[in-house]
This record gives sequence, structure tokens and C-alpha cells, in this order.
Amino acid sequence: MSFRKVNIIILVLAVALFLLVLHHNFLSLS
Repeated sequence: MSFRKVNIIILVLAVALFLLVLHHNFLSLS
């Protein structure tokens, strides 16, 4: 597995987690 591929996977997971937390916070506020 190349380093670039691992980097992309980590980036995608980080963005997904960020969106999940953001969505959860948005639901809690409203």
C-alpha cells in the first residue's frame, strides 16, 4: 500500500468524521 493512498484514506476519514460531528452539533443546536 502506497503512502499516498494511506494519506488519502486518512484525509477522507477525517473529513467524514468532521462532517458527522458538525451535523450532530447542528442537530443539537436546532
